[in-house]
Amino acid sequence: MPELNFLPQDQIQDKKVQAVSGKLKVLAAVLGVLCVTIGIAGTAFTIYKGTAISELEKQESELKTQVLAQESSEQTLVFLRDRLSKIQVIEAKNSNNGDYLAEKSTLATFSPIVNLKQLNLTATDSNFSLIVPDSITLVDVLQKMKTKQFESGFIDTISYNAGLGYEVKFKIK
Repeated sequence: MPELNFLPQDQIQDKKVQAVSGKLKVLAAVLGVLCVTIGIAGTAFTIYKGTAISELEKQESELKTQVLAQESSEQTLVFLRDRLSKIQVIEAKNSNNGDYLAEKSTLATFSPIVNLKQLNLTATDSNFSLIVPDSITLVDVLQKMKTKQFESGFIDTISYNAGLGYEVKFKIK
């Protein structure tokens, strides 16, 4: 039986056109699958790199915190080094000063409850103040200050604070 085709003649496709059309459909499907695969891979890569970047940012913030802590420690150490060098310079200048040595030895003989509040040493004179908690200890301090090395000195002020005790300021020329 002959083939019957009820389509109009202008709608009938040639077999070559149908073959090319089929190949183009397959090519379009392959390209579509390839695009979807690339999209999924790109999304996964973006998520992975985003996670890695957030981890690196976290490490960066931790390192910044450590650097800031080390900077403050370094500043403290530099400050202490400067203070120690200044103390050594002062002690070197005053180590040959007989009055300084006498004051140092006399101050060392005071009771442990006597606190040295302030000490100013110069080449010509010295000023220092002591915190004495009670009157009995104050009498002891004044007796020790009658020694020969303090004969050129005098009591500048004596004040009383109920919380601290007596504050005695001495000046020695």
